[in-house]
Amino acid sequence: MRTLKVGIIGLGSWGLNHLEAYRQLPFVEVVAVCDANPERLRVALQDYGVENIYDEAESLLGRDDIELVSIVTFERGHLKPTIQALQAGKHVIVEKPITTDPEEARQMLAAAQTYQRYAVPGHLLRFEPKYAEIKQILDSG
Repeated sequence: MRTLKVGIIGLGSWGLNHLEAYRQLPFVEVVAVCDANPERLRVALQDYGVENIYDEAESLLGRDDIELVSIVTFERGHLKPTIQALQAGKHVIVEKPITTDPEEARQMLAAAQTYQRYAVPGHLLRFEPKYAEIKQILDSG
């Protein structure tokens, strides 16, 4: 099985959750992270062993080895790195809510279509059995 190389933009609490989740997958390697906060970058380096740390998204997105980028910034900051990642030929997971502006969502979709890459929201609990049971109860009346 080949290894999927991932980059993460945004290392707040949810960004660290993405980092932890990726580390649990044997076929995924987080090769680079980006955050404006030097302390968060230090944690990624020292506690998680991510050697490639950046304080600007453009540097991370310029890497040829990254196929997938998690965008885990504040929601008001999702659009720019999402578009940049798609333009750079990366697939993207955008933490939810992807945006509070429908026009931004349309721009993300258009960019994904233009650059023929996936851009998907990060629904961590999508397959949680409790939600399937709730749906089953609702469907049964």
